[in-house]
Amino acid sequence: DHHFHYGYWIFAGAALKELDPTWERMPELNKIITTLIRDTANSYIDNDAGFPLFRHFDWYSGHSSSHGLIPFFDGKDQESTGEAMNFLYSLMLWGQASGESDLEILGRLMMKVEKRSLGMYLLMEDSNMVHPEIVPNKVVGLFLENKVSYTTWFGDEREYIHGIQMIPISPILEFLRTETFVREEYEAIIQNLDIISDPDNHRGDPWQSLLFADSAVISKEVSMFQLSQSTMDDGLSQAWALYFAATRP
Repeated sequence: DHHFHYGYWIFAGAALKELDPTWERMPELNKIITTLIRDTANSYIDNDAGFPLFRHFDWYSGHSSSHGLIPFFDGKDQESTGEAMNFLYSLMLWGQASGESDLEILGRLMMKVEKRSLGMYLLMEDSNMVHPEIVPNKVVGLFLENKVSYTTWFGDEREYIHGIQMIPISPILEFLRTETFVREEYEAIIQNLDIISDPDNHRGDPWQSLLFADSAVISKEVSMFQLSQSTMDDGLSQAWALYFAATRP
């Protein structure tokens, strides 16, 4: 799960570098973030013996995987599409903030490749022909090399299966999750979940905040009202959730 986790740190580092490039500890931050990038998206073919090339990314398959060298019966898996894209977005941002054009271009390329593959295999619009029998679910859940499962590693509730694809709520989410997909998923699945159809009786469930934030592209006014009443996911502030909803197209 290195790319899932490190994306948050690299994003924060890129923001700090952009806002305060002369920070006295910037050399230390540069070293830390560079090490995280080498561990997950190392592209130095000839001069880096410390890390493998693109540990988490399969260029043939076109998407990330959350298992590295650990053997697993059903092969490597992809689960949190949002966190996978957040890592690549953060890679691009760090390249921008650092003036490393090659790294910025690499991040942009990997985002485009990943988006195409995720749209084929994990986030499925009604027109998808790769998994026609799974399209009604809209998402796969766990996508492994040997099987797919409509579940998560931590539970079978549908808000988990769909909500984990939405984290973190960030600007790149609308690049990954098209308005067509969000609308189809909402109408087929999300609007029928108890925490959405009966929101007042589920205000303590933080998954509610993710689902309403994501659906802002359909109705920002409804989403903003509901987000003002909801318990926030522990990786989401109410201020950012409301801003995100208010700025949807």
